[in-house]
Amino acid sequence: MTKIIGVIPVRMGSSRFPGKPLYKIAGMPMVEHVWHRSMMYSDWDEIFLATCDKEIKEFANTKNIPCIMTSDKHKHAFDRVAEAIENCDFEISSEDIVITVQGDEPMMYPDMITATVQPMLDDAEINGVVLSMPIVDEVQFNDPNSLKIVHNIKGDL
Repeated sequence: MTKIIGVIPVRMGSSRFPGKPLYKIAGMPMVEHVWHRSMMYSDWDEIFLATCDKEIKEFANTKNIPCIMTSDKHKHAFDRVAEAIENCDFEISSEDIVITVQGDEPMMYPDMITATVQPMLDDAEINGVVLSMPIVDEVQFNDPNSLKIVHNIKGDL
């Protein structure tokens, strides 16, 4: 049976906002908002944080949030996710679906996770889904921190 596994990569060393994961929004650290919103999706078989920071690991421990420590050498969140998946303490098969929930997205909705998971459950040929939105102006287009994707008219990357 296909398992749905969520990984929330999170680190303190943001170049634009150091310490962002533990910054409080409405009295709660951002990473905790992300965790609670992620838990609104009810079909996880496993979900955990992946971090290189002991402050985040210690915070996760106080909240009983599963957390896997990773290297501090990763340049991209997906590298952190890959390492965490390699080092998790449960079996993962090639049939399983791994979802990355960005650790700095406190306004993420559970239906966004469904929109990511469902196409892969419906069609085994689909091996990845990226949620995106149109670029609306030149400033966003030129922003190196704004992720861009290129796709054909059918939406295939």
